[in-house]
Amino acid sequence: MQKEEIIELTNKVYKITLLFPKKEPLRYKAREAADEILNNIMSWEVIHNSNPVKFFVVDKSKKEEIIFETEKNLEILKGYFNVAKWQNWVSYFDILKIEEGYDKIKRDFKKKIEFLEKKEEDLKTKKLSQFQKTGGDS
Repeated sequence: MQKEEIIELTNKVYKITLLFPKKEPLRYKAREAADEILNNIMSWEVIHNSNPVKFFVVDKSKKEEIIFETEKNLEILKGYFNVAKWQNWVSYFDILKIEEGYDKIKRDFKKKIEFLEKKEEDLKTKKLSQFQKTGGDS
């Protein structure tokens, strides 16, 4: 997942919501959901990319919170787009393109999480194995 992809998708949400009625609350709620997704994914990237080892020492509840909030906002945004489709404010196919972009980000995000969780588990297993070999002596 590239940082440019999520920024581009967020921009697309802003552009497409310009076509919603001016005083329609969904216009701003969709943008807020897109902003939250951007915020969470960028936070995740900072935690992981600034120092990959840092990812493993960051409080697990913080990582779980980011994952939960990202998935929650992806579903909320999808719901908002479903309403917009039914209202015929914008092209069904334009919304579909944006949804496909978010689906790709969701898949990439899940793959990255699974990979990092496996890596974390492998590190724990390796440490336990080393601990058992040394008999707990350091």
